[in-house]
Amino acid sequence: LQEANCGLDKRHVTVVELIGEPPRDVGRIKHQHLSTELVEQIRQAFRLSRSRFSIILVDKLGLDRERYIYPVTPEELFTYIDNYMLEGQDSQLNSPDSNACE
Repeated sequence: LQEANCGLDKRHVTVVELIGEPPRDVGRIKHQHLSTELVEQIRQAFRLSRSRFSIILVDKLGLDRERYIYPVTPEELFTYIDNYMLEGQDSQLNSPDSNACE
C-alpha cells in the first residue's frame, strides 16, 4: 500500500499497521509508532489474530465494513471504498480519472 499513498489520501484513508507478536509486535500509523498497549487494544477491539494476515476497512464511525484475509491490490481496496463507503462529494472519486494523482 505504500505505493498507493495518493489514492489513500484522496479517500481519506489512514493505514494502521500491526505487525508481529509480543514482545516484538509493532504498530504504526505512517511513521508514528504506537504503544504496545494501543496495539493490543486495537487487536482486541477488532478481534485481530497475531498469526494471520488481515485487512479491515473501518468507516468514519469506527464500524468494521469489510475484511480481507489475504493481500489485495490497492485497486481492489479503492473499488470497494468508492462503491460502498464514500458519500456525497467524496463519491466523485468514481469518475474515470479518479485514480489519477498529481
